[in-house]
Amino acid sequence: MPEDARTNVFLPDEKSIENLEFSEEWITTADKIKIHSYFFVKKKELPTIIYFHGNAGNIGHRLHHVNTLLEEYELNILLVEYRGFGKSEGKPSEKGLKQDGEAALQFLFNCDKIDDSKIIIFGRSLGGAIATHLAASHTDDERIKAVVLENTFTDITNMAIKLIKFIKYFHYLIHLKFDSINYISKIKTPILFISGQNDRLVPPEMMTQLYKKANDHKHTKIIRFKNGGHNDTFCEKGYSLKLKTWLNEVFKV
Repeated sequence: MPEDARTNVFLPDEKSIENLEFSEEWITTADKIKIHSYFFVKKKELPTIIYFHGNAGNIGHRLHHVNTLLEEYELNILLVEYRGFGKSEGKPSEKGLKQDGEAALQFLFNCDKIDDSKIIIFGRSLGGAIATHLAASHTDDERIKAVVLENTFTDITNMAIKLIKFIKYFHYLIHLKFDSINYISKIKTPILFISGQNDRLVPPEMMTQLYKKANDHKHTKIIRFKNGGHNDTFCEKGYSLKLKTWLNEVFKV
């Protein structure tokens, strides 16, 4: 969704992200799939967000949020497209999307345009599951300084049960797991959970469940926005200030 999501991917200059250097990057995964991304670099010494988006659409549909982040914060951003989405090659699968996340992280680790010791992993919805798995797979890597999860789910099975009550009798048919609830406690870096309480897709209590199972790092916290919906929580009053305050605490800016 939408129907032209595989063919129509907005460029940053079409979405009013102007006067900022960006590049289109093609990243090759371990299984030789080429995935598409936009790379926004302000300054080498700044922290860099690796951004994993939700299930619908493509990276072009996330440019409004990216534009807000770039205007509000001193950050670089790698906006990643999954296999089977937008211009990226291949077909999506749980294993494949996790490989996409790993390839994107390795791209940053090998990039001389940024300081690879200041990585922030961000994921919303489906992207939150990819971000959680990626961070849990690099639990002792000090280059990853923070994880931000917004309106994501505990796991696919419980997500399906919440949305379609009778699916609990056919849960064995669900071949995707994205078992974030069992990965979240492995992450040692600070985690910020951003939860829109008006999310009609992912039940907000799932964010609370993830938060309760997360590490007890002093900077791990949950922020709730009363009127935040699944895709527009970042538009809520106070979002920017609270995120900026948390990032400053983590990086001791």
